[in-house]
Amino acid sequence: MVRQRIRGVMVSVFAACILLGAIAWAAQAAPRRADSENSCVECHLTLEVRYAVPAREWLTSVHADYNVLCTDCHGGDDSAPTQESAMSEESGFVGRTPKEQIPQLCGGCHADSERMGPYGLPTNQLSEYQESKHGQLLAQGDENVATCYDCHDGHGTLDAESPTSTVYPVNLPQTCAKCHSDTALMEPYGVDTHQYELLRLSVHGVALFEEHDLRAPTCASCHGNHGAALPGHGELVDVCGLQCHPLSEDAYLSGPHSSGAADEPGVPSCVTCHGRYDVQEADEEMLVGTEAGHCGNCHTPESSEGEVVSLLYEEISSAAGAVAEAQSLARTPEQQQMALQAQTRLREARVLQHAVQLDLVQQKTEEARELSAEVQQNPQLPATIVTAEWNSVMLIGLILAAIIIVLILAGAAWAIIRR
Repeated sequence: MVRQRIRGVMVSVFAACILLGAIAWAAQAAPRRADSENSCVECHLTLEVRYAVPAREWLTSVHADYNVLCTDCHGGDDSAPTQESAMSEESGFVGRTPKEQIPQLCGGCHADSERMGPYGLPTNQLSEYQESKHGQLLAQGDENVATCYDCHDGHGTLDAESPTSTVYPVNLPQTCAKCHSDTALMEPYGVDTHQYELLRLSVHGVALFEEHDLRAPTCASCHGNHGAALPGHGELVDVCGLQCHPLSEDAYLSGPHSSGAADEPGVPSCVTCHGRYDVQEADEEMLVGTEAGHCGNCHTPESSEGEVVSLLYEEISSAAGAVAEAQSLARTPEQQQMALQAQTRLREARVLQHAVQLDLVQQKTEEARELSAEVQQNPQLPATIVTAEWNSVMLIGLILAAIIIVLILAGAAWAIIRR
């Protein structure tokens, strides 16, 4: 009995130690509201708008959550009894940070792996920024470029995963557009200002803004965030491929279009056919016609390349028609599985067209047509007819049930009357 009690006490102590350790670890990384007494905030909230707004923004920021105070960035002594002593030279007050020093100031914490470790944040943002176009121009004295403060909303910085954060994926393009849609600001750099509107109307923009699909690319997906840079021609295929479209990239790199892509500007890349910011839903119609981005814009129908393109179009479009028919007829689980396999083969054919190798595409389109034919050989009744028949059976069943209930109630009533 004594042994059991000792063992029970030891287990309890061990469990308590584990629990306390977990609580201590969580407390280190968990948000904690800033101390209620903060003379900087208390004073600034009573001042005119330009001084009060930063204090109000800070109160709801991620920095306030983690007790990063005004003095951590601006120096001074927030416990001093007077404004003069709080903002004195002796207290280490530095005031407003010059723009060219902002990245280094933020990096004082965000490049410190020991400080950022408990929060799981990367510490390479400063080095990436310094290598970016923004960072290089800032180092040259150009203060029109964006810094941490401009993109992360200054005193109101929120957690990047907060839906209201300026760098949340759905909000990020508009944050970039604050500068990149400003014609006067971009004119000295020769940068276009229509990217945001093009993105908004593109297949990527529709997925991001209308469907809130966070898998859709944002500006940072292609250009990087802290290391923002414009992909070169040779890098562009890797950007699209590595980030989102690896199979299409593999097919492209195995085909004739990729030859010399890194060195020859005339060789087509992703944007030649699909556009850069205005990417639209792609289909086999791009194989016909002479519009920009269509094969006929470079290859005449009479050329050997044009003939291959024509055959690609016939193969893919015929397979697409067969798959669509199979999907409309599939009712049983077996048929639906075959229709899904046919659709997969069609998708593979559409990917392989980037290699411009007719035999590879024909192999997949033939498989798609064969699977579709199997579905069409045993078509089931259209769903509308099946549904109508099932509804009729249910209605008859309900009527019969109602009649039975009425008869039972009538019998019970008759029995009561006879008594």
